[in-house]
Amino acid sequence: ANPLWAESDKTWKDPSRPVFATASTAFLFRGDPFVPSKGKYFGQYQFGFDGKLEDWTAAFTAPPANDFHNSVGIEFSVAHVMDTKSPGNGYKTKGKTAVEVFHVFNSEEGMAEFDTFFSEDNPLFQDKVYKGPFKATKWKCVDDIVFKAERLARRAARDEAPPCVAHGQLGQQRGAAG
Repeated sequence: ANPLWAESDKTWKDPSRPVFATASTAFLFRGDPFVPSKGKYFGQYQFGFDGKLEDWTAAFTAPPANDFHNSVGIEFSVAHVMDTKSPGNGYKTKGKTAVEVFHVFNSEEGMAEFDTFFSEDNPLFQDKVYKGPFKATKWKCVDDIVFKAERLARRAARDEAPPCVAHGQLGQQRGAAG
């Protein structure tokens, strides 16, 4: 076992919650993923989908969906296609595509309101293209890690890769449903 996980159990991580990993490829951003997230709430939502990903994307980015996301205080979202064949990825679905969406909320109340929506019982998800299990994992963002573009540009020049900005959160897991 990695000794860093034992140390994290004593400091920032709830030892009753296992650490898990997913392998995925981001394909869609909604909002600005480079705004500070410290003090905000982070939700990781997973479900299976049997339709065309382009159809889901069109529905996810339609004005009514955008209005709903704004109404519950979602500041930005990142949608991913999950690689369910990678070792260590514990999410399995009967859908042909596993979708994972990260949302950053400006309040815990907004995240709780969204959780009442994200349910296999929601009539919106009764369409046969949506497959379970619907899984939600939530955290509070206790710190931000933002790498400056200049540092990445220097590394990119050295590695001959295009520059980018990386953004991430360290947080305490808030619980799981699903």
